[in-house]
Amino acid sequence: MQYNRFNNRYLDIKSRGEVEEYLQLLLKNGQIKDCENLKVEEGYLHAFYPKCIKQYASRISAHNVHTDPSAGGAPSSYYWPKCPKDCSYYSKSNDFIHSLNSEVKEINKESNIFLSYSHKNKEFADKVDNFFIAKKIRLSRDVRDVSPYSSLPKFMDTIRDHDYVIFLISDAYLKSVNCMYEVIQFIQERNYIDRTFPIMIDNEETIFDQSKHINYIHYWQEKYKEFGENIKKLQCTGTSPLHKQLNKIDKIQSNIGEFLNKIAKLKCLPLDELESTNYKAILDKIGKPLGVFQKEETELESG
Repeated sequence: MQYNRFNNRYLDIKSRGEVEEYLQLLLKNGQIKDCENLKVEEGYLHAFYPKCIKQYASRISAHNVHTDPSAGGAPSSYYWPKCPKDCSYYSKSNDFIHSLNSEVKEINKESNIFLSYSHKNKEFADKVDNFFIAKKIRLSRDVRDVSPYSSLPKFMDTIRDHDYVIFLISDAYLKSVNCMYEVIQFIQERNYIDRTFPIMIDNEETIFDQSKHINYIHYWQEKYKEFGENIKKLQCTGTSPLHKQLNKIDKIQSNIGEFLNKIAKLKCLPLDELESTNYKAILDKIGKPLGVFQKEETELESG
């Protein structure tokens, strides 16, 4: 990449102007296209994030942006888009900067929904998934969207790109590193709680009793302490992956209390109650009233 004024320093991603100026450089260098589907949106920590609203562009890790693994003072990850050479969604923008800031106006835009669950609760995940498949709504799910030998962490990172997330909350879920990692990724998003659908699988009493949240906080604090002490017993060589895992656990122990507190304040429904109403509460919120499906099914039957 040719010389530019951002060389040898981190970009200020809290400056919309700097983010857009760098995107212009990427446009000039051919990494992105002057497409109306590229947007810059304010998000976690009031920083600005570029994204392809069609989710067709790949994401390249930004080495010129300061990140913080703890996600305290800066986002834990940041990406620049890379447009494919041939993109069926390419729509040329006559004013690239204006297009980056314009509101997304899509009629009948399908919401994309991520299904987060513990594999110990796979039978419940299958039930939820099958319902939405019957309604022609495709949930993002690891068993379907991660091909053999592909990166599971990369798929888990995509949770932040979704409009909504369905969390199947259970004791197994709240004690799983992978599940809670997905939670930590998503809660970095602005207004994440408004895009969250927790479904209670078990342990409902503990989830809604804030005085009992201490059990999970203590669980992860002990997990962090035990894992850290085991690492100290090893020689330093080859322990980098273990320190990354320890960092994940640290982020979980630091954030699970807030996550549980937020969920406890929501009117969450258990799975059996959602099933009895054909998931009306979720469908209404994502803009898919149950009546639409009932009408479609009636037309199919009459046809």
